[in-house]
Amino acid sequence: MAKDLVRTRRYVKKFILMRANIQAVALKIQTLKSNDAMAQAMKGVTKAMTTMNKQVRQVVFVCGCCYRIFLYFALCSEICNCLDVKQ
Repeated sequence: MAKDLVRTRRYVKKFILMRANIQAVALKIQTLKSNDAMAQAMKGVTKAMTTMNKQVRQVVFVCGCCYRIFLYFALCSEICNCLDVKQ
């Protein structure tokens, strides 16, 4: 009877330890899945930005005045960013 109780306690202890290890593995798998999802999202964003950049370049080459407006906008944007940082 006492041996059965000791054996049962040992099995419960092993079971709890095994459950904790399985939960740790599940957490690592979930982390890997979320990292993969983030990588896929970043890949899509990069692709969209590349396409947008190509379109902007085409507009710039088509119209020289658009290029000047684009440069002016970039300059104003940089100035605003510098002013925001100082405040």
